[in-house]
Parts: sequence; C-alpha cells; structure tokens
Amino acid sequence: MLEHPSPDEALRTWLRAVAHHATAMRGLVATEMIAKPTPETGTALAACHEAIHTTGAALLGRAQRHGNAPAQLDTADLLMLTNAIAWASEQTPSDTGLLDRLLALINTGVP
Repeated sequence: MLEHPSPDEALRTWLRAVAHHATAMRGLVATEMIAKPTPETGTALAACHEAIHTTGAALLGRAQRHGNAPAQLDTADLLMLTNAIAWASEQTPSDTGLLDRLLALINTGVP
C-alpha cells in the first residue's frame, strides 16, 4: 500500500482493512491496538499490533505530507477512531455505505 500512487487512497484502503479486521475480532484488536506492546507481550498478537502501528504511521505520515489527512492526527488517534467507526457501522448493518462515509471523514479532516 505504501507504493500506491495516491496517498489518500492508500490510507483509506488500509483504514477499511483495519476496520474490517477489528470487526472480525470483536473488540480484541481494538483493545490490543490501544495498549502499547511491551517486551513481555512477545506474542503473535503483539507482533500484529506492532505491524498495524508501523504501517498506519507510514501511511498517515505520507497522507499528511501530501495534505490528505489532518496534521494533528496521530497513529493512536487514527486507530481509535477507526475502531469506533467500525463499531458504529456494525450498529447499522442496513446502511452498507456508512463505514466508507465515516472513514472518508478522516481524510477530509472535517473540523
């Protein structure tokens, strides 16, 4: 995704994948993404957590440098917001476009 020609599209695609992953894990990933991994948590989940943070930071930084994401947003904020959006979209399964509309707000930076 880091090689995608459009920084905002790369970020949006990754956010959608994170939202779907969080939904599939029913909150486990959300809890893990909020907590910082420690040397004692050398599990596969901790490695996944680190990969999610690293990829998110790279994609967010690229989008910010191109003016496609709010400058004040950091990776922890982004992951928390993405998990909240995933939860909200689960609450209204009949609105199939809700997830994408809410994720689009991250890129537009609506004040």
